[in-house]
Amino acid sequence: MAKFATGFIGLTLLIYSCSGKKELRTIPIKFTSFEIGYTNGWSRGFSFWVDSNKIFLSPQKFDLVKYGLLPDSIVRLVDTVLMKIIPDTAVKSTDDGCDDCSIVAMQTIIAKDTISLNQVGTINAVFWPVIRALKKFIGSDSHATIHAALILESQKRVFPPQFPLPSKKENYR
Repeated sequence: MAKFATGFIGLTLLIYSCSGKKELRTIPIKFTSFEIGYTNGWSRGFSFWVDSNKIFLSPQKFDLVKYGLLPDSIVRLVDTVLMKIIPDTAVKSTDDGCDDCSIVAMQTIIAKDTISLNQVGTINAVFWPVIRALKKFIGSDSHATIHAALILESQKRVFPPQFPLPSKKENYR
């Protein structure tokens, strides 16, 4: 009878400890800011930034920026993606060396840590749910806009300048 009780207690502790680990994975990531930029290599794509208060900014063409509050459903989606990316060492920056390929650039600040990823060519599947959701969300005409110039870090990595800018030392006539 003692062996049975010891085995039962051991099995109970094992099940409890496994379920406790699973619970830790469902705790949302508390990001300070989340930024992502995407292009399929041919179309304009998007750049997007959101802070911990759910206030988002998305630069558009020229001097127009969409802004507002991000819905909880998309914040949860961002949390889900971050919970998959952070522990997965296979999700890292890659470059397939292609000029007209898809590009995704992400920069997230969590507490005092910054996570930056840049993928060119083959985009890891973990990004697609948030890319699709944000593309649809940003494409909506229901957002407020402001005339301002805003260039995000992800925007610079996804949409680099076509021609190098002249240095200050060069004089042009």
